[in-house]
Amino acid sequence: MPCKFPTLSLVVCFVAVVVLCALSIWQVERLAWKTDLQHHLDQAFAKEQPDSFTVGDFQNLQAGQVIRGSVTGNLDLSKAVLFHGRIQDGKSVMAVVAPLAIPSSSLVVAVEAGCGVQPDIVKIRALQPRHMTVTGILRQPRPSFAIPDNIPDKGEWWRMDVHDLSAYWEEKNMANGVLTAENTEALESSLSPCPIEKKLRNDHLSYAIFWFTMAGILAVIWAIRFLKPYLQSA
Repeated sequence: MPCKFPTLSLVVCFVAVVVLCALSIWQVERLAWKTDLQHHLDQAFAKEQPDSFTVGDFQNLQAGQVIRGSVTGNLDLSKAVLFHGRIQDGKSVMAVVAPLAIPSSSLVVAVEAGCGVQPDIVKIRALQPRHMTVTGILRQPRPSFAIPDNIPDKGEWWRMDVHDLSAYWEEKNMANGVLTAENTEALESSLSPCPIEKKLRNDHLSYAIFWFTMAGILAVIWAIRFLKPYLQSA
């Protein structure tokens, strides 16, 4: 007597294979993004002494682009914002971000001035604005669903969001990127430079192969367990 076609198992297996293939495609996209980012980082650190930023660098910064350079302006530490969720040398730290007004233009750029622990960095806000040259990496923060939204009214900052900072500082002409400073020691002894990864860990190819392989194995198991008995009984 012929077996009934395994419709239910086919649907379940099909959904599982689609999910596994989607995970594989996502890893391939992550591979391309991180490879491109590594290329930009290699270019950024190719020069020991970077060039000065131009106004175009701040205004035309693209997603995934990384530019290393220096800029002179007035850093207002009294408006410093403290970001949670950073780990440095195995301990929890906070990142200090303050607005840098560039006199040669009307632009203001958010500067990630450094990292430190409470209560040492709280006194940063008591410092007077200073005219200084900042050298570092300019890039657009990449959004992540794993990072909570900011609650500025409660002083809770997690997500590096230029739009949130612009509204909080009431600055209308903000650059669309964040400048992570390398010369933090010029600001305050309690600060250390926020880590900048020059060589990114990139295991996404192996992850993609793994999920594609799992999808194939699952399809083969379904064929052996359900499809083969059905064909043999026909």
